[in-house]
Amino acid sequence: ISTDQRARAYSGKAAMLRFASGLGIKGITEIVLEQLLKKGLADSPSSLFSLRERDLVGLGATQLGTKSAKKILAALERSKRMPLDRLLFGLGIRYVGERTATLVARHFRDLDAVAAAGSEALEQVAEVGPQLAASIQGFFASDRNKRLVERLRNSGLNFAAESGSESQTLPFEGRAFVLTGTLESMSRADAKAAIQRLGGRVTGSVSRKTSYLVAGKKAGSKLAKANSLGVTVLDETGLRQLAGVELAG
Repeated sequence: ISTDQRARAYSGKAAMLRFASGLGIKGITEIVLEQLLKKGLADSPSSLFSLRERDLVGLGATQLGTKSAKKILAALERSKRMPLDRLLFGLGIRYVGERTATLVARHFRDLDAVAAAGSEALEQVAEVGPQLAASIQGFFASDRNKRLVERLRNSGLNFAAESGSESQTLPFEGRAFVLTGTLESMSRADAKAAIQRLGGRVTGSVSRKTSYLVAGKKAGSKLAKANSLGVTVLDETGLRQLAGVELAG
């Protein structure tokens, strides 16, 4: 295999890993992707939606069985309904993290609007400066990425934000959260993405500026510190009730 071929394979694998992570597609591991690339069954995020059960059976370090293959296909199908901010993050645009993806999705409310936006329009989004605006513009100006977006559209992914007023205050706007312990109904990554989607910030340490500590099982020192500082502690049920909307699990 040539150096160019290795570079393309790495690029494709990295893009698919980021996409799978962004849209919560469990089971698409690095080893599975390496084997799909080797077999010529997948080379970009959009190609994942063409996979069939027989393509997946036997892959991975543990050699996926039929049941695991079906779960991956179901996860791919669910990913088509994920919110716009998760898709934006999953595209792997340079400098666009989860919070930026949320802010951009809330402002433009449609992937095509983001793709068509000029630098001036992009810089109207909170926390988006010239460098970030140029990165977003550059991504959507690429012919390769234009083809990717069209293939994702044809695969049925959600390109629009949920209906509602753009200026509507989100339930977690201006609030800082810290996550600790093991959550039962969602991963910590899913909980973080949900909180950011609802306008909140997720930080790594508890302080007097922390609004809420979300504590799962085996919560440790962060829980003790939150109690000592008088920070409100929530379990998963409390988090859902505070949100007032359904959180993706």
